[in-house]
Amino acid sequence: MDPKERDALDKCFHDFRKDLILSGTFLHSLYVDKIITEAHIQQINSKDSEEAKVTLLMSILPRRGPNAYKIFLAILKKDNDWLAGKLELELSNLKSDRQSFPKRVSEIIKLQLNPLLHGSREGPTFDENCPDEVIKVLEKSLRTLDVKCQKALNEPVAKSQRVPLPLMIKGKMIQIEHKKVQQPPIDNNNSKETEHEKVQATPRDDDIAKKVDILKTKNRELKKDVKDQARLKTENEKLTERVRKLRGQTQEASKMKKEIMKLTNKLENTEREKEKLKEQVNTLKFWGNKP
Repeated sequence: MDPKERDALDKCFHDFRKDLILSGTFLHSLYVDKIITEAHIQQINSKDSEEAKVTLLMSILPRRGPNAYKIFLAILKKDNDWLAGKLELELSNLKSDRQSFPKRVSEIIKLQLNPLLHGSREGPTFDENCPDEVIKVLEKSLRTLDVKCQKALNEPVAKSQRVPLPLMIKGKMIQIEHKKVQQPPIDNNNSKETEHEKVQATPRDDDIAKKVDILKTKNRELKKDVKDQARLKTENEKLTERVRKLRGQTQEASKMKKEIMKLTNKLENTEREKEKLKEQVNTLKFWGNKP
């Protein structure tokens, strides 16, 4: 069984234990499609409660081949459509989360990191649908960006443990401010050279500051995306729970309707019996009064 299908079954486990009834027809359908064996059916039926039976079936299904999930879902739709709907929804959520991750990271690499590292040139090519390859390219890009920042700060490129980049930038800015305070009066003869050095130094500092601002902005955007994803997931779970309750209420209403129809039929039969009894009583009275 596919790992995502197994995870979807796990997410629906409590709902199965609560609402799924393993009738003889249900188990027979699984047996006919060779998802469970006769020995499995005996083991399941030997359990004392429905919860124990469902728990045992859930432990058997993941080991019954690649088609076990699809066949179980098809049988589940016949009499437990709302449980089947929840199972499909959980699998869809698992697949969308897995597929959206490499795409989002690929966009960050292409639209944000590559312009910083390569300018107008194109960055490295990679398979956007392969999470492992995307992560490798991301790690390499971040290491390259880290080295460029260290060089821009005139710091030795550290291969082992080093000061975090934000602290390194802050320390560099403090050094620059300290040098400005201690700088001696400018000699008029050297003013042109000093001004030229300032012109050369300023663009580099501005470039570093811009890169830092860009990284901070992207970090905030990523945090916002994570919060939005969590909020959407919570809302989705609430809607799913509400749908489950509404379906449960619908099933209860359907049962009550059937009971009312049964009682109505019984009442009609009772009225007919009553009329028959009246006729028989009248007949007896007629013959009893006849001389």
